[in-house]
Amino acid sequence: MDQIIHIFKKDVRHHWLEISVAAALLVTFGWLEPLNWNPMTIPSGWERFLEGLVSTLVPLSWLLLVTRVIHGESLVGDEQFWITRPYDWKKLLVAKSLFVVAFIYVPLFILDVYLLKKASLGVFSHADGLTYILGYWTLFIILPAAAIATVTRTVGQFVLVILGILVYAIAIVSAITHVPNLGVSRAESLPTVVAMLLGLATFAVVVVRQFATRMTLQARATLIAGVLAIPLVVAAAPNRILIAHAYPKAASGQQLPVAFTFDPTKPDSDKEFWYKTKKKVGIRVRLLVTGVNRDAFAIVDGTSITIQAPGRPIWKSGWLSGGPNLSWNTPNASTDIAIDDKFFDSMQSTPTQVHMSFAISTFRSIDSQKVSVASGAFSFPGGGRCSLNPVSSSGLWCLFPLARPFVTVRATAGDAGCSSQIGDDAIPAGTVFQETIWNRDEDPAELGISPVIPERVAFSDWDGETNRNRQLMLCPGAALTVTKMEESEHFQSELEIDDVQLIDYKLKVKTFGQNDGAGVEIPR
Repeated sequence: MDQIIHIFKKDVRHHWLEISVAAALLVTFGWLEPLNWNPMTIPSGWERFLEGLVSTLVPLSWLLLVTRVIHGESLVGDEQFWITRPYDWKKLLVAKSLFVVAFIYVPLFILDVYLLKKASLGVFSHADGLTYILGYWTLFIILPAAAIATVTRTVGQFVLVILGILVYAIAIVSAITHVPNLGVSRAESLPTVVAMLLGLATFAVVVVRQFATRMTLQARATLIAGVLAIPLVVAAAPNRILIAHAYPKAASGQQLPVAFTFDPTKPDSDKEFWYKTKKKVGIRVRLLVTGVNRDAFAIVDGTSITIQAPGRPIWKSGWLSGGPNLSWNTPNASTDIAIDDKFFDSMQSTPTQVHMSFAISTFRSIDSQKVSVASGAFSFPGGGRCSLNPVSSSGLWCLFPLARPFVTVRATAGDAGCSSQIGDDAIPAGTVFQETIWNRDEDPAELGISPVIPERVAFSDWDGETNRNRQLMLCPGAALTVTKMEESEHFQSELEIDDVQLIDYKLKVKTFGQNDGAGVEIPR
């Protein structure tokens, strides 16, 4: 134990400057962060710049701190002075770990507790979330930095390795967008977990083995192999099989909670656009939606499209991530499809058959609470505190501890505490406005430095098709119904569309920089 304390004290003396810089950045972050909690507080230009700068520098200061303390007894080579001293490698590793806990984990924990207290949110009831935040930074910053520091001799070498990893990551992200069937929510969870566990194991093995053996070439080879393998695990996953397992097809005769039929309405060439994409043509397929329960809603997590005509080539999109959100008051939706331009040119006026498959998740209500809007701050389900939005009376401004709840919030015209509204048309009494605070993850905390999550809840029934924009004004005494949601079913829904001429549903092309209209490509 004396040796551990000796090494720890020596590191504190040698690295007091890096410790001071990291602490000063955290203090500055704690001063700036509450500016985001009050919608009436508009940070000045320099405050916004400083906030963004500090948010970036805080994790960078941790990288430097970890690197410098490990380089204090460099593990690369065999001529370091400390090797001739009676240093036990396990005690050396414990001393370095103690340094990281004392000057990264403890200050971050104190900052998070301070911010929760300042926001008048609970602290002790969120110990699991605070621990989760520390675990997140361990996995994505501390442990990778420690692994790289153990196989480099200087900060310059460390920086070069980091830059190389960033270049590799950019190349992988660019390449992986062309891999079909990626990004469908539930199907990608298993490959993601496997990749994270692989990364965790790689970094941990490199750190421990390098402290124990100082076999730098083997450690470097292990690190390179692990980093190269992580994206390959995601890209090589049998995604079609995973999607079929996560979203089973309906049995014959089974009635699904969401049903689609084709809406032959053609796009409005004056209002609906497709931003020009290389070698792609955009078409929009409109859908009529039925079956969604009033106390439920659904999300299209992925879409697969097949287009064919007799005697012609078949075009398949593969599974594309994302799609419309559907609720009881969503009678229609649309899906934009990016088709290869050569295929479109050969088929645009030919009657085709379009087969669409949708990977759908449905959500049901499990608990409802009545909430009365107060003139000041009031408690909100999920441990949050809300108040009337002082900037816009059409909603609430809320602060949540560590993570947003997954809830729907309903307000009814006539029960809003006042009779006026913001928007185009008068709102008949009894009209229901529903907004959703999204958080499908079950993690105890959202990822970031701050544990306080701001959220604006606005009650609007904006409709881009009709340009309707009615916003319900809330006043003290307004009655809200807050309903907690949970995922219930996952399935595939099929739709066959016959005798479609693609040219009829082509979107007008616009280039970036033109500010009217919108077009969306579902990313691969």
